[in-house]
Amino acid sequence: MTKAETARFGPIEVSEERVFHFPEGLPGLSGKRFLLVDDAKAPGVTWLQSLEDPAIALCLVDPKELDIEMNAQPKPAELRPILPEGETLARLTSRVVVRTGELPGEIFLNLFAPIYFDQEKRTAMQVPLVGSGFSVHEPWPPRPEELHVKLDEP
Repeated sequence: MTKAETARFGPIEVSEERVFHFPEGLPGLSGKRFLLVDDAKAPGVTWLQSLEDPAIALCLVDPKELDIEMNAQPKPAELRPILPEGETLARLTSRVVVRTGELPGEIFLNLFAPIYFDQEKRTAMQVPLVGSGFSVHEPWPPRPEELHVKLDEP
């Protein structure tokens, strides 16, 4: 075990079985080594904490836990940096990035580019699902397409 300094969690103990290597990094972020930290205050929420930049921590959720059906999947070639040839996607787990909006209580999910994890090899990567119709800015909970309000008259 080693110790890592983080802006969000303070100093934390790091065991290698919780560290993931991102061979291609994460788009827009520096570093390739990240730690998964469960959020004790929010079951189902995990933080992806950079081990190279204490200020970087991304909030993640499992789309299955939110009953989000993600039919679109990356092609095996897109996952080649972490998925051995001949292996299936079933070997991987996925998480999506959560971020807050400008308004209080506003939450958005990045369903366009989930992060795939290989728990056995301790590798991970973010893959854009081009042509999926998913957005990097999906509101949560989903908003009704139209709001119908009936006003009762006295």
